[in-house]
Parts: sequence; C-alpha cells; structure tokens
Amino acid sequence: MIHHRHLAVLLIIFAAASAQAQRIGIAAIVGDEVISTDDVAQRRDLLMATNNLPPTIENQQRMTPRVVESLIDENIEMQEARRLSITISDEEMNKAIGKLEEARRMPEGTMLKALQAQGLSQESLKDQVRAQLAWTKVVQRKLRREVSISADEVVRAQQAAAADPGVPQVKIAAISVLVLKPGDEKAAGEFAQAIADKLKAGTPMNEMLVKLSGRSDVRISPPGWVDEEKLQPAMQQALRTMQPGEVTPPLKSMNTFQMIQVLERRVAKKVPETTEMVIKEIALPVPEKLDEKSMLALRDAVEMTGKNPGDCMSEAVPNPQAKAKFSRITYGTLPADLKPIVADLGVTQVSQPIRSEKAVRLFMLCERIDPGMGNLPPADEVRRQLFNEKIELEAEKHLRNLKRDTFIEVKGAPLPTTSIVPKEAAKPAAAPAKPKAKAKKNG
Repeated sequence: MIHHRHLAVLLIIFAAASAQAQRIGIAAIVGDEVISTDDVAQRRDLLMATNNLPPTIENQQRMTPRVVESLIDENIEMQEARRLSITISDEEMNKAIGKLEEARRMPEGTMLKALQAQGLSQESLKDQVRAQLAWTKVVQRKLRREVSISADEVVRAQQAAAADPGVPQVKIAAISVLVLKPGDEKAAGEFAQAIADKLKAGTPMNEMLVKLSGRSDVRISPPGWVDEEKLQPAMQQALRTMQPGEVTPPLKSMNTFQMIQVLERRVAKKVPETTEMVIKEIALPVPEKLDEKSMLALRDAVEMTGKNPGDCMSEAVPNPQAKAKFSRITYGTLPADLKPIVADLGVTQVSQPIRSEKAVRLFMLCERIDPGMGNLPPADEVRRQLFNEKIELEAEKHLRNLKRDTFIEVKGAPLPTTSIVPKEAAKPAAAPAKPKAKAKKNG
C-alpha cells in the first residue's frame, strides 16, 4: 500500500511534469524529428542577446519565424550528415568554439561559462556550431566535385574586379569596459557611461586611450580601418548615421560596455589576398603590477619604440625591453584583426600600439610585394573566390532539394515571450540567415 505522504509527493511530481509538458509545445516537425517551442525560445533569446536587440514582445515575434526556419535548416543538415555517416568530434567542437572566443577576444574557455552566467542556452549554441561543422563536411564530400571554374570565368571576374571602385570603410577607435564578475555589471555600466560623457564633452579619444591603457578592466582598440560590411548588424546600424568625431553611447555585449568613435570614412580598394608582406612585430611586456607609475613608464616606452623601432635589417630595437621578430606572410593569411592594421601601412611605417593581456605590440611594414598583372587580381585568387561562391550556391541548392523531399510541418503552437533575455551576451554566431524556402504551415 502506498503511504498517503508518498502518494502526495507522486501527485505533485505528476502535476509538475504535466505542467512542463503543457508548457513545452511543438514548433515544427522535420521528418520524424521534433523542434520544440523551448528550442525556438532558447535560440531566439540567444540571437536577440548576441545582436543587442531589446527583449520586446515585438522583437520576439519578429525573430521567431526566422529562428524556426533556421532550426529547420539545421535539423535537415544534421539528418543529411548522419545519412552520410558524418560525425563531429569533441575536439572539433572545442576548436570551433575556441575560434569564436578568439574572434570575440575572449579568454580561452570562457564563452560557454559566460552564456550560462547570463541565462543563455549553451546547448543551443553547441547545436548551431555542430550543424555548421557537419554541413561543411557534407558540402566538401558531396558537392566539391560538382563545381568547376573555366578560364573564361576567371578572366571576366578579373576584369570586373579591376573596374570595382572599392568597398566602404570606416576608421574607428573603441574603448571596452569589461564586466569581470557578474556583480560588477552596474559599476562597469556607470564607468562606461562616465567615459562616454567625457568623450562627448570633447576629451580626445587618444587621450582617453592613454589614460585607460593600464587598467585590467578596460580593453583598448586603437584607430583602424574596417570594412563596413564586416561589422555586426547592430554595430552597422549604430554607426551608419554617425559623423566623424561622434561617439556611440555604451553598447552592451557579452561582459562589456563598448564606446566607438567614428574617425573617418572612405571607399578603398581591397588588398589582394596574395599580397606578400614582411612585418617586424615588436612586443613590450605589460608589467605584472599595474600602478600609475608603471602605466606612465609603459606609455613612454611604447611611444619611444613607435618613433624609433629600429630598421628592417635586424630584430634589434633601441628599447632594451622590447623584443622583435620578422614574419614573411601573405595578406590573406593574416589574422582578421590584423588585416586593417597593416593594410594601410607604407614601407617602414609603424602601426598604432595593440595591447593584449601580457604585451603591447607594434607592427612595422618592412616589405610589400603586390601581385603583378597591372590592376588585375591574380588568377589563382579569383579562381578560389569563384569556387567558394559556386560551392555556396550548390550548398543552398542541395539544402532546398533536401527540404523539398522532407516532410516539414510548422505548427502554430504559442511560443514563450517571457524568457529572460540577459542584459549582456556574447556574439558567438552570426545573425540568423534569411529564410531560404517556405515550409508547409499548419495552423
């Protein structure tokens, strides 16, 4: 016989399970698999937070159909990967997440912890990364042999590229105030607002960069050119109407409040990926103990080294604290954050200082060899670009065919609109892709 107290506990558990089952609905059916409303809500909250979208009902309703479509695509991609016996190892996942952390300049191993701290779904991010990796393998295995590039296509693309007027670029400098602990968010936000107020009042950005360069809770991004199209959508929108000299209010992202100043705008020719460069990288160590005296000494040392970096014949640098090394590299293999820094350097010119946790680095361009053929980009570079464009089109076509052949039913189940969207979040992934095809809808 069941004791009354035990029966009461069982009834409570059953009631809780029933309530949970009622709360979690079916958003879509893809083949014999289900996408739940919780799946949609978690991904929606993640993407809204990472794109700095306010958690309003209107934004949630606007994002939801795009998120559902994106999850359907990922589900189909994973089904195709399983059909081809494609798997993603833990090592591949860790490496991919590490690249996201590197792109966001986050310490290694902190992204998933930061998502958890902000109430965002780690599993939703992992699912997205796993699907991207698996689909890349599908494309490489199944579609690569179907793409070919003719000599005529290369010539036409070279001629078009030579006539291209260039890409819009914006020169920006930025100050990021880090939230080092969850309880520091309010203080960090107030500090960021104080910096923004000083900048708006006329304090020069360079002066602020120098004053803040020694703080462990501040990340400095010195002036540099970036392609407008490569900025995050939210940042593009924030900078689009700004005039040179204007500063954004503090922009929230994961663990940071960022202020960006627009310095200049231009339309620039792209640097060919095969441009060969010899770069002298000079590093000055950041003192373990950062006080006002050591900060001033570091600032003076960086300024002195920038004015007198030595020559391009040896690694010697007049400043005994500095260490230098040479690299011969093509522009296309440079890290993404270094490309805009060295792209505009003339031979023997030195970049603005770039600070990391342990060192301040300067980059001196010692040699630059642009590809020949006049104004025409190299054939190999053009062929590679055409190939990537074609294989992307083939991948989209393959996905459309898979969707056509898969049973897809989008349900009209109500989605939660009260999920907690964190005040700050990382930017681990791109904004959801535009729907590629409409699925059957059943109200």
